[in-house]
Amino acid sequence: MGVKEKNKIIILIGQTASGKTNTAIRLAKEIGGEVVSADSRQVYKHLNIGSDKITTDGMQGVRHHLIDIADPLTETYTVSDFIQDSTAAIKDIQARGKVPIVAGGTMLYIDALFGNILVPEVPPNPTLRAELEQHSSTSLFKELLLKDKRRAEQMKQEDQSGNKRRLIRALEIVEKLGHVPDSSDTQPTNTLLAENEVLWLGLHNDPVLQKEKINKRNAEMLDQGLLSEVKDLAARGVQQEQFNTFGFEYKYPAMYLSNIPIIKEEEPTIEQVLMKMNSGTWRYAKKQRAWWADREEINWFKPLEYEKLITRVNNFL
Repeated sequence: MGVKEKNKIIILIGQTASGKTNTAIRLAKEIGGEVVSADSRQVYKHLNIGSDKITTDGMQGVRHHLIDIADPLTETYTVSDFIQDSTAAIKDIQARGKVPIVAGGTMLYIDALFGNILVPEVPPNPTLRAELEQHSSTSLFKELLLKDKRRAEQMKQEDQSGNKRRLIRALEIVEKLGHVPDSSDTQPTNTLLAENEVLWLGLHNDPVLQKEKINKRNAEMLDQGLLSEVKDLAARGVQQEQFNTFGFEYKYPAMYLSNIPIIKEEEPTIEQVLMKMNSGTWRYAKKQRAWWADREEINWFKPLEYEKLITRVNNFL
């Protein structure tokens, strides 16, 4: 009796504005695939322009999963949620004879899904969350520093010490386990890797072109109505601290609309908004590149090298 052939999964990663969305759609149409979004902001409803969320027309008939599945006002979508939901989506896609294409730039999501990062199995604690929500991100970080110095310092290095949602989640885990486990504490297990063959694809541009693409995309977001989107979110009840966790594309427009200084002691201007969006997004893009830099399993292509990419995919399939 022969060995059962494993199912196939394709992962498409890359920096912000590297062309992942269009490549994933083109690939899905060619091989009979569906896209599983690995984007920590596109899971949320109402975060459209600033997250560069694909429209229904833009999907070109390709089914997308894990977009618009959480309410930013009432839900905190965690890495554990992503693992559960994306695993279910992948199995559903495969059961219908399609190829799952996991595409996105949220590094933590993808590495956690495929077992490269340990994610503590700690369920949400609504009572504790409600209590912690009353505190500022500054005081929450100080509390984490007292209770789990290693995790607090790690979050500071990741430029996440002001991310209220991640601070609350860290304190929630500390409350249950005593500390936030490090990936070296326990060897992660992952059934997806055991049950599937995985092809890693990466898109990259040269740094000058990448910076130009980021600047162009951010300017287009403002032209397309990003300020109006932020106004609508504020009217729904989103506060500045929460805008800060949604990324530079939301943080600085929200500051501008609330007349909060973007540059110390200066009146906020739309030019400052764009400047800060560009510099912040560029820093994040460099962090994405560094995250994946030493990974031998990734096959790298430039966005215009689609024919080489599809050849690699066909050989894999």
